[in-house]
Amino acid sequence: METLIAASQDKSEWTRTETIWGLGLLDDIKMASFIVPALDDPSALVVNEAILSLHKVTSEDDMPLSSENMTEKDREQLVDHWKKWWHENKYQWGF
Repeated sequence: METLIAASQDKSEWTRTETIWGLGLLDDIKMASFIVPALDDPSALVVNEAILSLHKVTSEDDMPLSSENMTEKDREQLVDHWKKWWHENKYQWGF
C-alpha cells in the first residue's frame, strides 16, 4: 500500500494515472482517502481516473463517468461533486 501511495505522487503522469486506477481496482471504500487528492492533479488524465475510481469504490451511480473527451466544465462539475461527497461522507468511514 505504501508503494501505491508514493506512486500517486510520482512526477510521471502515467504513473499517477495507473496508480489511481490500481487503487480503484481494489474496490474498497477506504481507498477513497487516497484517491480524492488526485482530483486536484494538474493532469486531466489523472483527474479522470480519480473520478472513475471514486465511482467504482463508492458504487455511486447517479453521476456520469468521466472520459478524456469531456469538456473541462463537465470535468470541473464532477470534481466538485466528488469533493462535496468526500466532505459529507469521509467521517462515515473513519477518515
